[in-house]
Amino acid sequence: MKNKILQHVINNVELEILNYKCDYVGIKRAKSNGYYFLNDKLYITYEGGSTGKSLVDCKPILSPLSDLKNNIGADKNSVTYAAYLKLWVAADIDFVINMPLSCDYFTVQKMLEWHFDVFGLIEKGLAIDKNILIEDAINKEVNNFSDRFHPED
Repeated sequence: MKNKILQHVINNVELEILNYKCDYVGIKRAKSNGYYFLNDKLYITYEGGSTGKSLVDCKPILSPLSDLKNNIGADKNSVTYAAYLKLWVAADIDFVINMPLSCDYFTVQKMLEWHFDVFGLIEKGLAIDKNILIEDAINKEVNNFSDRFHPED
């Protein structure tokens, strides 16, 4: 499992620091920028951090493979990830979603570069679904907006 996580770490993935309140730096999210081993234990280094974090202390933030159908970037007219990978029919997309490591080298490399969860880490609780964080942020903003215009009596 260690090597699977390294594939994502090498690619400058965003991390959620789980024990950030206990850390004097106090950073909750940061981009990884490397890793090292100490006494056979993996530590991930990140921007703004003075030392590495173990996999117990941080999790990569990844996109689920179902997001391959989404557009690349915020522009609604941009190409989808699937189209960029030349996955033109639903059967091809489903194959990649269900068996990502059976794909050609280029496809796997692009999915790693885009921070897709090709190893099923989200299901195993070893990574965080990027969409959950976005939904939580939207819900928080909606609640804040609602509270400003409908304060409790």
